[in-house]
Amino acid sequence: MDGREKIRALLLASRTAAALHIEAINTAPELTYELVHREITEYIKAKFHLEDADCVTDNFRELAGISLAKSMQVSPELVKEFDLARSCDGVTSQTAKMVLLFLALQRDLKITFDPFSTAETETLSDISVLVWEQLQKRI
Repeated sequence: MDGREKIRALLLASRTAAALHIEAINTAPELTYELVHREITEYIKAKFHLEDADCVTDNFRELAGISLAKSMQVSPELVKEFDLARSCDGVTSQTAKMVLLFLALQRDLKITFDPFSTAETETLSDISVLVWEQLQKRI
């Protein structure tokens, strides 16, 4: 398997794993915060291509940085220091990755976040609370 095929397989596995976590939320006989938190955490790990060993923090920004570092095969410190993908608006790759995650969550769960709430999230627990609150509105 060449490099391109490996990347394709990794992306497909990530997409499949993330979909399974969304399905677990959508088909749960009883939706609890604990279930939502567990599945959202696993969903984010799948989307960010993180393994348990990578999750040394619950901080969303730091996990996005770790994810970028893994994909670029550099240290998280170098990602912070040399994020070359800054747009003309000053958006870093790390911030873009976080925003795209929120968009994917909304699309996959058919919910809508208040943009100000997402800007204030710092941890995976904060994200789980946002999801939990929106899922409660669906019931």
